[in-house]
Amino acid sequence: MCVQYDSTLLHEAVSMSSAELVEMLIRAGADANRTNQDGRTALHLACRGGHVDIVRSLIAAGTNDGKTCLHVAVWRGHEDVVRLLVQSHADVNIPDSEGCTALYWAARSSYLPILKMLVASGAKVNYRVKSKWTPLHMALHLGHMTVVKYLILQGAETNIVVENKTVVSLLMGNEHLSPQVVRDTLDMFVRAGYNLNKDTWSPPPVAASSKTGSCNRTSDIDRGFAEFSKQSVLKWLESRRTEVPCLVALCRTRIRKRLSYCNKGRSIIPVLPKLPVPSLFIDYLGFQGDALLKPEPEKG
Repeated sequence: MCVQYDSTLLHEAVSMSSAELVEMLIRAGADANRTNQDGRTALHLACRGGHVDIVRSLIAAGTNDGKTCLHVAVWRGHEDVVRLLVQSHADVNIPDSEGCTALYWAARSSYLPILKMLVASGAKVNYRVKSKWTPLHMALHLGHMTVVKYLILQGAETNIVVENKTVVSLLMGNEHLSPQVVRDTLDMFVRAGYNLNKDTWSPPPVAASSKTGSCNRTSDIDRGFAEFSKQSVLKWLESRRTEVPCLVALCRTRIRKRLSYCNKGRSIIPVLPKLPVPSLFIDYLGFQGDALLKPEPEKG
């Protein structure tokens, strides 16, 4: 066997996906925390490859590289590996070298099952990375609307502005979304406490095309649809800004924000049943009766 890049035999066994050889090397005293030339441990390689049995063996051997490995497993979408690392008490809120948490990567890749797993394990839904973006901002930027709804339900803050971008401007950057989806999402923002009176978004001008032919006609149709969508949203914003917020909705927003603060930025949903208030009010705080924000029923 040719060993490259200052890899150990344990690294090579993981690269070969040989759980049996990994077990044999561990019993023989192989150092599970030894890194190769790229600074990667055997656990790092196992998480990247999604080898659950090997990950389990390396964790049992006492490897301490779970911090970076969780990010790799999330980025690769290896749900079973993420579950194993979380069950082994990997810190879900430690940022990687780019300042991003595992939850941020899950939101970016729209891995909803992994996202739910991390949130249930105490991931902070409003953690701001080096660029000051939150998981909600990244999900909005990429148009992952199911992730957006889930994060807002968990207590994600809709009034954070990053790089002069509000949640509305990030939403409107997704021109593939239908006007109905956009309006429903805007309604969802308002229900979750978004302050429309401070939003100054307006649609940018649509550039005229200088090309000719059938391709240009298709482009003009797409451009016209986008312009119609933006103008309809602008009309919606103007009408909603004149409305007086419902007192009960304002109270819900304030209570949810306070709960998020007291829970150190983690999901507020597990906290709700512990409140000394009637169950009807708990359902209201959790958007149980809201057509746009009520939790999706669990499958299976």
